Amino acid sequence: MNRLLLLICLLGLIVLLPGCSWIGGWFGKRTPSQGVLSFQVDPWFGPKAPVTVVAYRWKKGKRGDAVGSHKVSEDGSVNFVLPMDRRYSITAYADLNRNGRRDKTEPTASVDNLQPLSPYGSGPAYQPLKIQLPGQGRPRPKSRPQAAGRSLTDEDLRRLKLLQEHLPAGVKLPGGLQLPE
Repeated sequence: MNRLLLLICLLGLIVLLPGCSWIGGWFGKRTPSQGVLSFQVDPWFGPKAPVTVVAYRWKKGKRGDAVGSHKVSEDGSVNFVLPMDRRYSITAYADLNRNGRRDKTEPTASVDNLQPLSPYGSGPAYQPLKIQLPGQGRPRPKSRPQAAGRSLTDEDLRRLKLLQEHLPAGVKLPGGLQLPE
């Protein structure tokens, strides 16, 4: 009787324990560490022709499935957070006709066989990789002053100019803000 009870308990543990989250954490599939790929894309083609960067898996010297895409910000930067145990290919293109996909006539550049870097490192290897698109492009808009990590709106700039006009000579705006002329 005791052996039968012990056998039933063991079979119950074998069936039920793999579903437990703390057991699955020990024996389950572990996710690989995440790394960063950073890029600086030039030239800028204006707000009506967004530049998109697409990341693909790189397998056996060939481009595989797409794993993500980002529109490039006005300053030309784009970042991907991807598993570090794989290699990737990056393609940047200016969507001149705004159809949401890359066409043969649009400026395109690719970089293959890239591996993400640890997010905790520093040094020259961590500088954004430059991607140069063919074509003339346009000058980028001048950056606006920033406050508390966000870009100031036109209304913020108008209010700061009014405030600056009423400040006594020699008094500076808080946080070292300087308004464009």
